[in-house]
Amino acid sequence: MLLGIASAALVALLFVAASIGGEFSHARRTVATRTFMSLVVFHFSTLLLISLIAIVPSHTALSIALGITLVAVAGLGYTTVVHITLALSI
Repeated sequence: MLLGIASAALVALLFVAASIGGEFSHARRTVATRTFMSLVVFHFSTLLLISLIAIVPSHTALSIALGITLVAVAGLGYTTVVHITLALSI
């Protein structure tokens, strides 16, 4: 239950930050703002997913390690895509 409350609070704060930041957006900062916000959402989602994987009581040490490894590999792929996108937009 505590994880759900913390998740809801962080999502609310993320939307507040996005709405405030959206008002100050200029055309030349659109790519940077979009990239920053997508990374914030990605890292928050990753943290939430790892937390949810860890609290399942029927996991063994191997299944937890495999789940976290899969999330890490997906994160590495996403980070590579973001870096390539930023490099091409500059």
